[in-house]
Amino acid sequence: MKKAILAFTALLLLGTLALGGILAGCKTSTDNDGGQTGILEDISAAEAYNLIQGNMMNPGFVIIDVRTADEYNAGHLEGAINIDFYASDFASQLDMLDKSKVYLLYCRSANRSHQALEIMEGLGFTEAYNMTGGIDAWKGAGYSTVK
Repeated sequence: MKKAILAFTALLLLGTLALGGILAGCKTSTDNDGGQTGILEDISAAEAYNLIQGNMMNPGFVIIDVRTADEYNAGHLEGAINIDFYASDFASQLDMLDKSKVYLLYCRSANRSHQALEIMEGLGFTEAYNMTGGIDAWKGAGYSTVK
């Protein structure tokens, strides 16, 4: 009887953790053996701001603006690099990046950056975040941009 209760409790705990990940918008990659290999997650502008603040001195943290060069030049997050989602070699540009670093992606509204996050998952990146609402949400929250 004790084994059955323990098994049920463990199953309930695993289900709760899985549901928590789904509700949080977290997507974890798994290897062929079912083990977790990376974190790919949608986060809010406020969470992105906190992520940036917590990684200001971290050389292993990279912000990527996937908008066009014109959009980027009109205003972007400080420290962001520009890799145009519409470039014919976009995926290969991503593939050349260090997959062990932590990445924050954004675009105007989060459509392109969410697609970029999925590409990064396929390329084997370890940890990447997509800012939901994009730079529109960033500005809407009152955060600054640079030119």
